[in-house]
Amino acid sequence: MIDAFIIGFLGLFVADNYEFIKTAKEQMKQGYEWKYVGYKEWDGKSPALIIDRDTHPHVYWKLVKPEEK
Repeated sequence: MIDAFIIGFLGLFVADNYEFIKTAKEQMKQGYEWKYVGYKEWDGKSPALIIDRDTHPHVYWKLVKPEEK
């Protein structure tokens, strides 16, 4: 019973966040890395771990491409 609940929860999580997961994986293959950016307003475009998505979206972690030297 508990196994079915856990599998169902994970399935719903993946289904709800599919676009984010797909984009994050693609960008990580291109060299992007997760970076702590502190409290910033979300730009509405880039993959990020969004907090308070509905009223005042902001991020602390964001996928960024490392600067080449």
